[in-house]
Amino acid sequence: MFSLFRKKPTGRGVIGHLGLAAWWDTDLDEAERQRILSRYQPFGGSRESLIEGTVLNTSQSALHLLWGLASWFKAPSDYSIAKKIFTKGEELVPEAEVLEAHFFYQAQIEIFYRNREDVPEAMSLAKIACEKQIALSPAALIAFKKDQGPDLPSHKGYQQLAIIFEKETRFEDAVSLCLKAQAQGWAGDWESRLTRLSKRTNRSK
Repeated sequence: MFSLFRKKPTGRGVIGHLGLAAWWDTDLDEAERQRILSRYQPFGGSRESLIEGTVLNTSQSALHLLWGLASWFKAPSDYSIAKKIFTKGEELVPEAEVLEAHFFYQAQIEIFYRNREDVPEAMSLAKIACEKQIALSPAALIAFKKDQGPDLPSHKGYQQLAIIFEKETRFEDAVSLCLKAQAQGWAGDWESRLTRLSKRTNRSK
C-alpha cells in the first residue's frame, strides 16, 4: 500500500528524512511549528522524532506523513496549519500511489467539511476534495481490491458530496453520485439514500 523502505539515513527526524525540511523551515512560522510539536503525538513514537534524530528507514512517504499530520489539526483554531499541510501535500499527489492520494483527499474532506461554518472557503474546498477523490475512484478500487480483497470500503468523497448535494436540494445530482458509487461497489447505505432522494425529488416537483 505504501512505498518501499527508504535506506538513506538523514538527520532532522522524519521531516528531514522525507525531504520536507525546507517546507518545515520556510512555509511554517515559528508559532505553527511549535503548535505542531505540542499537538502531534504519533502512535508508538514521540513528537520529537518529527524533527530530531536520524531516521534509518520508514515505510511512510512524505504524503502519508502529511495527511496523518493534518488529522491532528481539525479545529477552526488550527485551520491555517491544516491548510498549509494540505497545500504541500497537493504538490506531492501527482507522484503518489493512488491509495495515498485517496486517503490524503479523505483527510481534506473531513477537515474542510468540519470547518464549513467557521471558515468561509471551507465548504468550497470540501466539495473540491470530494470531486478529486471521486476522480481517483476507478484506480483506487483496483488498488483496494489488490491490497485488501474484493470487498470495497466506504468512500468518503461519494458519501459527503451526496450529503452536500441533498442539503442543497440538488437531488438529481445526489442520485447520480449514489448510483455511480453503488455501481463501482463502494460500501454504503446507497439503497436507503436513493429511496429517500426519490421521495424528496417527487415532493419537490
